[in-house]
This record gives sequence, C-alpha cells and structure tokens, in this order.
Amino acid sequence: MGLAVEKRWQQISSTKPEPSIFWNFIEDERNSILKEYRFMPTRYASGSGVTSISTSTADGKVATATSDKPGEIELHVFYDGPFTGRPLIEVAAEAIAWWKAYLGVVDDLAKQI
Repeated sequence: MGLAVEKRWQQISSTKPEPSIFWNFIEDERNSILKEYRFMPTRYASGSGVTSISTSTADGKVATATSDKPGEIELHVFYDGPFTGRPLIEVAAEAIAWWKAYLGVVDDLAKQI
C-alpha cells in the first residue's frame, strides 16, 4: 500500500496546479490550518422569514441562496481566492468526491503491486 500511495502522490504532484480542487482547496486549506493557523476567508449571511439572501465577495461577485418558502436561510461562501462566490458546502462536496476517486486509484495501484 505504501508503494501505491507514493506512486499516486508522484503522479498527482506532476500535474500541479491541476486538479484545482486538490491544490487550491484541499492542500491550501490543510497547510493554512496546520502551519499558519488561519482559515480561508469566507462570507456569511443569514435571514429569518425570508426566501432569499445574498452576499458579495472581494471581487464584487454576488452569491445568493433561495428557498421555496420563507424560513431560516444561511449562506456561507468563499470571500476571496480561486473559489470566490462558491458555497463552502459545494466545494467541500467536490473535495470529498475527489478524495474518493483518488483513493480508489490508490487501491487499484496497490492491487497491481
């Protein structure tokens, strides 16, 4: 398994800066939290009894969350960086899907070694 992990790491390292979800979110967020004790800048908005809320980002993008009926709405988006304006939950789901695929490749490599 160790050989498979190392081989896959070499493969992914050779494609930097792609895939962006790894290098610009997973790796950057890991390093900023573990080494610099900081989190990516985010913007938060909430509303009660509303069907829509919006917030703006550093580059002037506007992110909006909507609901079919009035109620509590929360919106967490990236304020700055490569995922500006995208909801945090959406980027996290993309990262989880990427990890599942990545680990599947590692498992396949381990079976070949």
